[in-house]
Amino acid sequence: MPQLKDEKGLARRLKDLAREKGADLVGIAPLERFATAPSDQHPTRYLPEAKAVISMGIRVNRAGLKTILSGTSIYSYCVFGFKAINERLNHLAYQVARLLEDEGFEAYPVPANAPRNPRTLKAEISHRHVAVAAGLGEMGWGLNLLTPQYGAWQKLISIFTSAPLEPDPLFEGSLCDRCLKCVKICPVGAISAREVDGFTMDGRTYEHALHARWRCRWGCGGLTAQGTFAFTDLPIPEKEPSPDEMMDYFSRIDPGQMRITLEAGGTFPWCSKCLAVCGPKT
Repeated sequence: MPQLKDEKGLARRLKDLAREKGADLVGIAPLERFATAPSDQHPTRYLPEAKAVISMGIRVNRAGLKTILSGTSIYSYCVFGFKAINERLNHLAYQVARLLEDEGFEAYPVPANAPRNPRTLKAEISHRHVAVAAGLGEMGWGLNLLTPQYGAWQKLISIFTSAPLEPDPLFEGSLCDRCLKCVKICPVGAISAREVDGFTMDGRTYEHALHARWRCRWGCGGLTAQGTFAFTDLPIPEKEPSPDEMMDYFSRIDPGQMRITLEAGGTFPWCSKCLAVCGPKT
């Protein structure tokens, strides 16, 4: 492995390339900030020699988000704020990974909207937690990343690398005032108004709402038309379904809805209201 004499210089070149290729946000976190990460989502599971993690973001089109809030349409957001932007993020991460490889280091890009195990709902990494570690912003009450520039209106991607890059400081401000708009707008009751969850990072404690992931999946996964844009409308269970039960529910999705989902690359968020309601502070 090469010895890096200029951590600042490589970090600066990396950030310049990311912005040149379309990144609106870019930050670097040292590996130490992931000390409390779950073992199955720790960067070293995928890149044992990892020393730093890069977070990059691209802003989401505003008008598409506003049509979600008005109940008019979700299609513009899903194409341009989801499918197209994720493809652009993936290309961006590949270009930055190439730069690091050209310098003799290893780089593992984690795909945007990180693929999740359909049974456990776990991804390889939480891009939002990586972004917090890289100093881009803070976690909002509704578990969306909030940045000073865009509020919750950005999509993210991460890269693990063996390069010992100069890290960015953690974000020092406060962006979430717990207005509970995310709680009130959620059609499936996935975000608690009072129950607190959170995590520690670099000696700091971050709090956010207790989040029922299976309920969020019910809404964004398109299992209910109540308050979402889905065609399928299955009653929400009183208790959390088992993995097998959840897979059975998804087998009942409306054929037309499934066709749209497949055309969108296998994912299609039929809700996303908690993200849409939390724009930048003016």
